[in-house]
Order: sequence, then structure tokens, then C-alpha cells
Amino acid sequence: MIFPELLDQVLDQPEAVKRHVLATAALAVGHAAHRYWGLDQLYRLLSDDDSRRQLRHRVGRAADVDFVKLSGTLSPFAAEGRAVAQVFWPDDGGVYSEVNSACVYCPRSQWIQLRFPVTVGEKGAAFRLDPCNCPGVVKIAGLKIVSQTDGRSYWTHLMDQREGSVTLGGTAYWLPHPFTFVIFSAGDDPQIYFTNVPPLPDLPLELQVWIKLESDLTSVAREMTAADVEHGEEIKRLQARIDELLGEGAEGLQRKAELKDENTRLGYLLTAAETKASELAEAVRRLECQVADFDAAAVANREQAARAAAQIEMLDTARDELLHEHQRLTAYTASLQARLVEYDREIAILTTSRSWRYTRPLRAMNRLFQR
Repeated sequence: MIFPELLDQVLDQPEAVKRHVLATAALAVGHAAHRYWGLDQLYRLLSDDDSRRQLRHRVGRAADVDFVKLSGTLSPFAAEGRAVAQVFWPDDGGVYSEVNSACVYCPRSQWIQLRFPVTVGEKGAAFRLDPCNCPGVVKIAGLKIVSQTDGRSYWTHLMDQREGSVTLGGTAYWLPHPFTFVIFSAGDDPQIYFTNVPPLPDLPLELQVWIKLESDLTSVAREMTAADVEHGEEIKRLQARIDELLGEGAEGLQRKAELKDENTRLGYLLTAAETKASELAEAVRRLECQVADFDAAAVANREQAARAAAQIEMLDTARDELLHEHQRLTAYTASLQARLVEYDREIAILTTSRSWRYTRPLRAMNRLFQR
């Protein structure tokens, strides 16, 4: 009911698969707390042998390998404030997720070449580059995909070509520059999509990006002031955003501390929720035991009802036999009564006859002799 978009993935699936789907959905959320929670859920699933077998059978891939990749990109021990660049490669459905991504540390205020492993396979597909996870100006001077074995180049992006091959998303905005990509990140989620990647061979490849991250927003303000007039409205809007970010100062740090406290509180709430979930699971287990007892009692009652039905059927048969015997005896009694009436009539006729009167002395003498 809470996640209707996940219904098709969890319908008629075991508990391990449902939790894996929910953890994967949490990993797709931009906030780090969600991703750490999803990572923790995956660790719990993979720590149980039965859950790990269910995932390997149902999900169709080695879930423990995905977990290792994710744990490498979501390290909770990373230093506070370190900038990270991340590349996302789409899956077969064209979806970008943390499962198929790679992160590297991006130093500030210096040109550096970042290297990402290419996992797109033999198909050519768009990939997404998140150059940083903080506000600032990102300059990109070169992008190419090369072989890790012999250094051969299989794709190079020309810096003066944007139309139809590069789009921005998230908190990324273009800044005018003739020779390099200059992007202003107004938040912690700038996104750059490259759509002109050709089919790639099945070789160990890597994406190389020459990049420079400037987190000093005052230099951004100077570049915005010297920008072309044709970008006036966009520049004004970005300038307002820069002023807003510059004006935050200590207030922003205070909000950050409050967010940390909020995350701590949420952690406590999550622990309490897990405890409550454990209690509910125990209650469900007890209810299942009671249901099993009720089922056994129902089976015994059905067997007893079947035996009673058999006895009733036997009694019905005996009753029918008794009724038949009663009818026969009633008919026999009626025939005996009819014969008795006939005998009475014959005796009456005999006692009133003349021969009966004449032979009376002989009957008396016969009784005397018998004595």
C-alpha cells in the first residue's frame, strides 16, 4: 500500500525478495541515509543462508557481488565534506541505479584525471556523470573511453559539441565557455547525460574525465558577471542562487548540525521501529501457531463429523429395515386377526348345529374316561 509502484516486483514473492526490492528502492534515493539503510538491509539478507539462496534463485544474479560493489561506493567512514564524482551506467531497462555505478574522490581546486570502469557491455548507451556532490563550478576539459590494456580510444567527446549529445539534470546548469564544459552545481545532485556513446567491444575499458571542481562561489560570481548578455535571464537566476548559497554561512552550518541531530534521531526511531517490527514478527509467529492449532482442530472436527454422518447413515438403514419388518408384522397380524374371526364364526356355527347337541353326552363320557 505504501509503495504501489513495487507491487509487480513483490507480488507472490518470498519475504527475502520483498526486502531486497525495498532495499534496492532505498538505494535509488539520493539521500545518503536512505542508501545506508538499504545497504544495511542487504547486509542482513546476505548474512542469512536461506535469504541468500532465495535471492540468487529469484533475483537472477549474485546479490553478494552487488553488495560488495555498493559497499565500496557508500562508505560511511568517508571524511566530512569530501567531494565525490560518480558515473552511472544504465541497466537493460535503461534505468540508472547505485548497483551499476562507480564513485571516486574528486579533489577541489585542481585539474585531475578521474578514471571509472566501464560496465555498459557491448551495447552503446547513454551514461550519467555526477561530477560532484556539493555546490560549485565544474570544469570538464576532456572525456574519452579507452582500453585498459593497450590505451586504444573507443570514444571521445568533443568539448564544443553539446546539442543532441549532452543534457543536464538535477542541480546542474550551463555556464557559457567556448572550449570546455563549465557547469554550475546549485546543489548536491548535478547530473550530466551523454547520449552519443557508440557500441563498445567486450574489453576491459575505462572512462577518463579531466575535471576541475571549484567550490569557491565568489569566483563563480565573477564569471557570471562577465558572461554574455544573451544568457542574462539565466545568469540572473543563477546569480540569485549563488547569493543565496553565499548568504547561508553560519546559518547553513547550523542547519547541517541540526540535520545531523535529525539523522541521529531518525536512527533511534529506526532502531525502535526495528524492535517493534521484531515484536510484531513474534506476534505473527504466535498467531500462525494458533492458526495451525485451529486448522488441526478443524481437521479433527471434520473427521468426527464424517464418522457421525456414517453412523447416521447406518441408523437410517436400520430404521428402514425396522419399518419394513413392522409393515410385514402388521400385515401378518391382520391376516391372523382375519383367521381368528373366521375361526370364531366357524365355532359359532358348530356350537349352534344339531350334531353338536347330539354328541354332547359322548363328549362328557370321553372326559370321564380321560380322568
